[in-house]
Amino acid sequence: MVKFSEDLWDGFEHLNAKTDLGLQVFRDVADFAKKRALLENEYGKKLQELCKTSPGAGLFSKTTAIDKESTTVRNALKSWQEQGTKQANHHIDFANKINNDIVKPLEAFVKGKDPERKKIIADGQKRLAAYAASKKAHDQAKAAYLAASKEAEAAAEAHEKSKADLESAPEAKKKQFGENEKRAAQKETQTADKAKAAEAAYQKAVDALNDLSKETYGTHLPPILEALQKLEEERYAQAQTVVETFQREFRALPEALLERAEDLKKALEALSLEADFTEYVEAHKSTVSEPEIFKFSHYKEPQPTSSTSSATSTTTTTATESDDKEKTTEVDL
Repeated sequence: MVKFSEDLWDGFEHLNAKTDLGLQVFRDVADFAKKRALLENEYGKKLQELCKTSPGAGLFSKTTAIDKESTTVRNALKSWQEQGTKQANHHIDFANKINNDIVKPLEAFVKGKDPERKKIIADGQKRLAAYAASKKAHDQAKAAYLAASKEAEAAAEAHEKSKADLESAPEAKKKQFGENEKRAAQKETQTADKAKAAEAAYQKAVDALNDLSKETYGTHLPPILEALQKLEEERYAQAQTVVETFQREFRALPEALLERAEDLKKALEALSLEADFTEYVEAHKSTVSEPEIFKFSHYKEPQPTSSTSSATSTTTTTATESDDKEKTTEVDL
């Protein structure tokens, strides 16, 4: 496995950006998951509300047409409502699991690791700031040394030229050229001393920078880079956990809905036209075996209401007539 302290020994700033980005990703994902949970919960609540009453129920009427429906078809249709309530509960449970098992762990990770990361980064930046200051001093000392050396070289060349000019000068100008040579000699000496001091300062800066570089990159930064790698490894482990959790719960949701579908299937399989028709017929079938037979009656005769009542009426009339005959015979006697 790669090691940041070895493979990215000079990549502190890249790791600073990566770890900062990583925590921001977790913040964004937690916010996204929170919104998803809100939608799942809202859907579940509204589905619960819808399934509280039977289809067709109003504010003032609780008895609906479906309540008067035949048994098996009523049960099949109302199973849709009953399974809807269970489905709503699944979505609400899913929302709660997203909040508890995904949002909260992500937020807790960011809350705990952000201060830790900032402390690690601050330590690294402090070490690199000291190194940068030493590097700047080194660069300035190098520039001063190069400039002083160039100046000393030019002064030495000028002195050599002034000596040559003195030697070739006519006697009348020996004194003047002598003064020029003397000044050139003095400047050569001055610039040489300055270059020597600049060289010493530059060498000191080089030694200081090398010592600090060894200390920074050999002693201080490796544990800092290792700490950042550990932070990233923990973040990846946390990311894997929450993704696995979401995958498991997301997979469980359709499985639960399939169970609801199976319950609906059972209600559908129980739906029986024959059973409902038999139930309906038994509740409403006629009490007589055949339709009434109607006969014409004279308006002076009693009006029978049915063949049955006509027969009864005829029997009654006959019996009355018989009684009347008996009464007449008795009078004749």
